[in-house]
Amino acid sequence: GILWGRDGQTEYAWTLKTQSTSPDQKDIVLDPGAYVNGAPTYSFRDNLKPGVKYVTTWNHGGLTNEFITWINLIHLAYVSQRIPVLPPLLPDEQHLGSGGSSLEASDIFDLPQLAKTLKLPILEWNQLKRARYYKAYIPADKESHEDDEVLGCWSTYEATSEEHDPASALTPHFLHLNVQYTAVPANISTR
Repeated sequence: GILWGRDGQTEYAWTLKTQSTSPDQKDIVLDPGAYVNGAPTYSFRDNLKPGVKYVTTWNHGGLTNEFITWINLIHLAYVSQRIPVLPPLLPDEQHLGSGGSSLEASDIFDLPQLAKTLKLPILEWNQLKRARYYKAYIPADKESHEDDEVLGCWSTYEATSEEHDPASALTPHFLHLNVQYTAVPANISTR
């Protein structure tokens, strides 16, 4: 996963108040507006709230793998007290062929109910950053763009896998991100 935030010294914005019943705090966990500055922008950083910590990752493979990625991301967010930002599902030519459009997790699952059950806010990239959501995926979506934002990320791939290269993920190019990876130490354990 990729962890980021705007202010490392501020308490997490979604930490629940104990036994609070005031109307303004009752549903804050479900309100995406509490965790973004407004409507999606061309730069995701413009939409990050100070004092809030986020985590994201990129999907890779077919629907089952992408679903597992979402579940792992939500679990990582839960244990690290960060807000998960779910990546869109992109049509993978190996699985769906070309010409399909992107889908959001909320197109398939009831994310407000999940957030309520987990007491964890859940965001999607389409709430942070403008992109070509719900349009046919085109070859240009796989390429770098002049307006790509640089984002530094940790990667476990080099330490744990010889099969996958994180740079081959489609999502960063789709979101106009230029992701620069730093490998985690080789002695990490994934068990």
